[in-house]
Amino acid sequence: SVTSNAVGDHVTYTLNVPQAGSYAVTVRDRVAYNKGIYQLSIGGVNQGSPVDQYFDGTGFRETRLGDVIFTTSGNKLFRFQVTGKNGSSDGFALGFDYIDLSRNYLECEDLPTTNSQYDTNTDYSTSGASKGKYNGANLNAEGDYVEYTVNVAEAGTYTLYVMDRIAANKGIYQLTIDGVDQGDPVDQYSAGAGFRETKFDSVTFSTAGNKLFRFTVIDANGSSSGYALGFDYIDLVKN
Repeated sequence: SVTSNAVGDHVTYTLNVPQAGSYAVTVRDRVAYNKGIYQLSIGGVNQGSPVDQYFDGTGFRETRLGDVIFTTSGNKLFRFQVTGKNGSSDGFALGFDYIDLSRNYLECEDLPTTNSQYDTNTDYSTSGASKGKYNGANLNAEGDYVEYTVNVAEAGTYTLYVMDRIAANKGIYQLTIDGVDQGDPVDQYSAGAGFRETKFDSVTFSTAGNKLFRFTVIDANGSSSGYALGFDYIDLVKN
């Protein structure tokens, strides 16, 4: 609870962001009869619209305050500043329960998908995936592929991460973006099933818009029982 009593009063929380990337910002507000209206800023930049914490009673309410891109990890300053109050409010106090930062991933199960001829893909549910599901490409030979259409909102240079599904039936893939190889081949074979994040080199997009991310089977580990591929998410972090 913040004992504010005038416009301009504020409270600042220091949050450690463990990894650069795009995050959804959610705040759980304490709402009550004596609360004010606040504006959140992160690192000095306003985030979302002003929020009125007034309520004729007491309780809690979650407020979604949009997305923010952190280009670096580390401590970030979240400032909640009083900008006014509801005409029915008794004061300018503020109250907060928690701040939630959820990574915004490009979930492969949600992306437009194309497969090599005669091949299919399936969304599988598992507790280990980022949102409970991953996309599995049912491939069976070298040269087979799965391709995801990714909308890049802004031109620029990005660090690329892919969350691979690893298992005993997986192949080795080469990623291309719009026909250009990205990084080294990746072996998704593992004796046990799980997930592993692969970091690729930076990629530069000269324009925004749809880009084709193609994962092509080029081989299989000698211990693998197949050529299938699996992907949980693609993550593009603006440099």
